[in-house]
Amino acid sequence: MNGFRRKKIQSLTLSEKLKKIRSDKRASFSDISKNTMIQIEYLEYLECGEYNKLPADVYVKGFLKSFAEYLGADERDLIKSFQKEKSIQKNLTGNKNKKKERKINLSKFYVTPKIISAVLISMLFLGLSFYLYAKIDSFVATPELVVLNPEKDSIVKESQIVIRGKTGKGNKVFVNNQPVTIDDNGFFDEKIILKNGINVITVKSVNRFGKESKSSVSVDAQYDN
Repeated sequence: MNGFRRKKIQSLTLSEKLKKIRSDKRASFSDISKNTMIQIEYLEYLECGEYNKLPADVYVKGFLKSFAEYLGADERDLIKSFQKEKSIQKNLTGNKNKKKERKINLSKFYVTPKIISAVLISMLFLGLSFYLYAKIDSFVATPELVVLNPEKDSIVKESQIVIRGKTGKGNKVFVNNQPVTIDDNGFFDEKIILKNGINVITVKSVNRFGKESKSSVSVDAQYDN
């Protein structure tokens, strides 16, 4: 008889890990969303492995960090699993869309000094055009501004809420006309005191050229005084 037993090695996907952690802690999507400020639909996309429906990776890493902190999980393991699976999905999509390359017979082309000069001049012209376009675009464009929390027309039971969002590096952010601090990556968090009833919160981002972007959210506060 063979004295060895086969041991099944279980390797969980990110979605399976998130489901297991949530199940072990008996936490609902609503509980997690309330305590981490992650939208419920993003939590559902993560558990279903629908990464193409999620925002940029920098936001997803923030979601996983908040999730891990709240439920006592390994933040690095969750982020590592996400990056690995996102890379696999990207490679599979790229292979499906990849077209067969056509072979070109280079023997029919002749390189002359005139052709080289023309190519160099064209490249210089294109480079200069791109540089000028980038400068003009940065001058006239409005700054980036994304409000991650709260959602529009939210209803809360507390007397305060955290405004969380992202803007471009070097911009200034104001919440209800009060300046707030942003980190090196452009993220900002600001706690706002709410009055009972409808509260309209205005977030403004201003770049170094004086261009600004605004976003307003309505929050209905229903709490006992």
